[in-house]
Parts: sequence; structure tokens; C-alpha cells
Amino acid sequence: MALNFMSQILRMLILVLLIGSLNVAMADGQALSARIALGGSIPWLDADLDFDDDAVVSGVAGQVVSDELNMMASFAASLSIRYDLMSKFGVGFAIDYYIMPIENAFIETRSSLGAVAVAGDFGSAHVFSLAPFIEFRYPIQSESFTITPYAQAGVGLNINTFSDDVDFDTISLAVHLALGFEISLTKTMGLFFEGKWHYNVTDFTFDPASNYKFKGEADLSNVSVLVGMSFNLF
Repeated sequence: MALNFMSQILRMLILVLLIGSLNVAMADGQALSARIALGGSIPWLDADLDFDDDAVVSGVAGQVVSDELNMMASFAASLSIRYDLMSKFGVGFAIDYYIMPIENAFIETRSSLGAVAVAGDFGSAHVFSLAPFIEFRYPIQSESFTITPYAQAGVGLNINTFSDDVDFDTISLAVHLALGFEISLTKTMGLFFEGKWHYNVTDFTFDPASNYKFKGEADLSNVSVLVGMSFNLF
């Protein structure tokens, strides 16, 4: 049900993007631009793995009593294309990528066999976020250059993969909000700085050994801090 709902939202936004692209093709003075950026990924405040109480411990039913882990900062990258429908509004499509290492995990459990603790590094979540977006821009011109603050919002799909023993649901709802500013260097090239929040919540299964099994909900939301180049394609 949730996946069907997300797919409907994505289809609607893609339709808006296609209609916007058609308007661009029919309008004079409109622009197509691309952005490419690299930066860092910082876990959002609520980023965590929320373990279900029920678990399999040493082959028997048990409970998770407590858990601790660290979500670490890491790498982020972004590639996007934007069509300007008018001087201050545009639509586009973004492909974002970020890594979220999960380290120093400690899970305390209880079962009929007694108390058992599982500790170690989980590995890293690798996330591709694909989302159509809308963008509001406000160019501020001077004699030598133009600086353009902008705000962006998009909805799409996350593709989640993981290393080691954690298995995430592959597809989840993606929402992003971004604020940034762009500085024109030439008529066709610019430098931009951007902060982008990604929403990403999905289910997971953790199997550290053949007779252990934990389940729960993972919040992989993050903030990406990016710097990159923009290019006016026409």
C-alpha cells in the first residue's frame, strides 16, 4: 500500500516535470542547466536503528533490552538537471548519493538462555535518492556577477543497500528540502553551495550469525553539505 502510494506521487511529479519541460521547449529565453556537487553527509537528529523488542537469540525467542550505536558522518554527492520555467521558478530531477556508516553497536538481549550482548560495527548504508523537484530562485545582480539564493523541494524514491549483515528494504519514500546559493562565474558556469535534508525511513533485518535475528525500523535521514559547479546547457 505504501509503495503504491509513493509510486503515484512519483508519477505525478514526473508528469509535472514533463509538462514543465514542454513549456520550456516552447518558450523563448528559458534555460536548461545541470549541477554536479560533492560534499559530506551528516546524520539527522533522529537518525537511528530502532530495534523491535522481539528477537531470535542463540536460536531461541528473546527480547532486546537496550541498544546503542553511532551514526557517522561520511561522503555525499549530487547530480541534477533543472529547467527554468520563468525567471524565478524551475523544475528538475536530482540523483543524490550518500553513505552512512553505523559503528560501535551494542545490543543487550535476554532469553531463556540468559543475557547475551552483541557488539561490533554494522557497516555502511549506501543510499541513492531519485526525486523530481521544484525550485524557487531569486537572482541578485551586481555589475560584476550574479548571486542567486534558491530553495528546493522534491519527492521520489530511495534505493537502499548495505554492507555486511544488515538487510534494508530496498525501496523507501524519499523527500528532500534544500537551501543554497549560486554565484555566476561566466555566462555558462557557476559555483554553488547547498545544504540538503533527506528523509529516509525503512525497515531492516540484522543477522549477525545464523542463530541470531533482529528486526526494526531504520531512520537513515541525513543532511548533505555540498559544493559544486553549475552549467547552463542552453
